[in-house]
Amino acid sequence: MTIEAFQHEIFLRALNSPICGIPVVRRITPTSVNLRIPLRFENFVDIFYNEETGTTAYALIEKGNRIFGADNTGGWGKNRSRFGRMI
Repeated sequence: MTIEAFQHEIFLRALNSPICGIPVVRRITPTSVNLRIPLRFENFVDIFYNEETGTTAYALIEKGNRIFGADNTGGWGKNRSRFGRMI
């Protein structure tokens, strides 16, 4: 998938969600993009996609702490944290 197609898909899904705000492009390079989607209650989701490697990663941030993350580096691994610590 191209960076443009990935970004388009994220924007479409966020704009059709009742809990998501408008995505913001935080960084874009020729091979990768980093997006942030604001959520209700001052939370947000950070999204990273690398077209060259096919890597996709998501992190749910609450009050400045990563509380959930998922990526496809070696399958879709998930990790949760509690009170800002990885568990």
